[in-house]
Amino acid sequence: MLAACSAPTTALRIPQSEYEALIRFYKNTNGGNWTDNRRWLSQEPPCTWYGIACEDGRVLSLTMNWNNLQGELPPELGNLSQLRTLVLYFNELGGSLPVELGELAKLEVLILHNNCFEGGIPAEFCGMQSLQKLDLENSCLSGSLPGELGQLFQTYISVELAALPRTGLEFLAPPDEQNKEVKIDDNKKGS
Repeated sequence: MLAACSAPTTALRIPQSEYEALIRFYKNTNGGNWTDNRRWLSQEPPCTWYGIACEDGRVLSLTMNWNNLQGELPPELGNLSQLRTLVLYFNELGGSLPVELGELAKLEVLILHNNCFEGGIPAEFCGMQSLQKLDLENSCLSGSLPGELGQLFQTYISVELAALPRTGLEFLAPPDEQNKEVKIDDNKKGS
């Protein structure tokens, strides 16, 4: 049964690079122990896997909140070029935020609160030109906000960040008509 060793034919309903990114995500976040991993790694098309939403054969949403994800986000998530929503809050994710997430130019919603990442927000996140909601509250981040993010803060509808050092926040998120909400909260998980 050679077919059992290769990607299912139905996986080709999305681009191979997106399929491989989802497989890496499953492996990096201990997918076998998720609370719900229905259809993952099965012969079913990836667009039917739990937490995945697609349109026209492209992954648009990856939503896995409260799902016992453990580990690090893989850089391959940057290959989900049509991704609009990435929601992974209340899990046990750690490590650094992959700079490759900045390649998600169509991403509109990024919610990763209540995990425990290391380091800061990568400057490459300025590539998320469509971002409307950023929620990294209670995510153990540290360091300063990258100056490159200043332009994006001008168009965000909602920004919720872990309490990073407040140096420079005034010029990164000035009060104006466009910024509906900028929330600086405690940086420690579970606070």
